[in-house]
Amino acid sequence: MLELVSINGTITKPEEAKISVYDRGFLFGDAIYEVTRSYGKILFAVEDHIARLRRSAEAIGMDLMKSDQEIIREMYDLTKEAKEENIYIRIQVSRGNCAFEQVSLKPSNTSKPNYVMYLHELKNWSPEFYTRGIRLASSRIHRNPKTAMDPNIKSGNYLNNILGILAKKQEADDCILLNPDGSVTEGSTFNVFMVKEGVIHTQEDSANILQGITRHKILELASELNIPVQYNNFHWNDFVACDEAFCSSATKEVMPIHSLDGNIVTSGPGPVTKKLMDAYTKHIESYCEKSKGVHPLAW
Repeated sequence: MLELVSINGTITKPEEAKISVYDRGFLFGDAIYEVTRSYGKILFAVEDHIARLRRSAEAIGMDLMKSDQEIIREMYDLTKEAKEENIYIRIQVSRGNCAFEQVSLKPSNTSKPNYVMYLHELKNWSPEFYTRGIRLASSRIHRNPKTAMDPNIKSGNYLNNILGILAKKQEADDCILLNPDGSVTEGSTFNVFMVKEGVIHTQEDSANILQGITRHKILELASELNIPVQYNNFHWNDFVACDEAFCSSATKEVMPIHSLDGNIVTSGPGPVTKKLMDAYTKHIESYCEKSKGVHPLAW
């Protein structure tokens, strides 16, 4: 598989890719990003991802200096150069380079934004994560408060999440970050849901979570399937005692949760999780079929 990087529109091999050491993303984490994948040649939900990239930019006062369609075109230029299907692509946009004579936190006196896109083969999750479920553990590290760093800004600074993984309480595949009061936020890179007596429980949109694109679609599908949803900020103890649970992200899709801090939830997807897994697969197929006429850039 050919791995490629695009830096400000110039496509190169990873070992040849260079970004300035004065880049504010490198120096301060002053950057935003999005991740998506393709199914065949179609970049899945790419419009939604770039719309969220723009919201992140607006939230930190960054001018992207490109239209959504220009960004999407550059992403497709990169995928066509790879000549591969089913790929992973990450786009990161920093505020730009600091002036050489003044490395400062102040976001003034910077160059135009730096666009870096990474493309490589999509490494599928272990099939066991879908047949058995993923093992998750709570972390000793609390989630940054929303008043300090809104998780809906997909920032290039993920130190809180990294520390969360390092401080998970059990041997597990990944971690979940909690608020100081013990309420559940989300995983290191994914949203989480619990099911109790056939009802899906998810945090309120105003909670200390990223309003994930996949999460939003799952809730739409639940409504179409007449599966009741309750929005409430649930506690870790309630989560551990649920009937079934699952997580979601662009690459995980809908993934069942096997255990929480070593406490087994289900062995394999529960009935509600299975319905949503099937419905999400059909949604992907429908999106890709419709996009063939919408995204001629893919060909």
